[in-house]
Amino acid sequence: MIKTLFIAALLLPACAGASGAKAAPKQVAALPAQQPQQVINLSLMEALVAVERADMVGVFTFVPEENSALAMADMLMREHKSMKLFFRKLGKDKKVAGGISEWDKQVLLYMVGLDANAASLGVEPLSGKLQKQVYEFSLMPAYPLQVIVEKRRSQG
Repeated sequence: MIKTLFIAALLLPACAGASGAKAAPKQVAALPAQQPQQVINLSLMEALVAVERADMVGVFTFVPEENSALAMADMLMREHKSMKLFFRKLGKDKKVAGGISEWDKQVLLYMVGLDANAASLGVEPLSGKLQKQVYEFSLMPAYPLQVIVEKRRSQG
């Protein structure tokens, strides 16, 4: 008797599948995918502090590092006050180091592209004065951030 019940328990699921009756699918709770903790590069951190938007650090942790310059350029194109503060930072670096950081130059080059396609991207085109500043800064020599920081320290 026990043997019969045991065999019936083993064969029941197989028989149910063969007879066309479908077993209810198991509900598996979908867990949100854990994203690796992003590390914000120092150039981005320095830029956010310079434009007085350190509160955006949390948002930028969701932006992959290779896209951080584009994300910063997009933010600056939408916030002209922040853009002017960014230009002030670049002016100081130009004076101290004779150039700007490589990451800052990437931001500027993305801004040139965003300005050229402003209408299709929903961004306000830059005024002549701002556009001139973006173009002038984007033509400056670019140095690694470490070089810029060392020159700042040696200047005072």
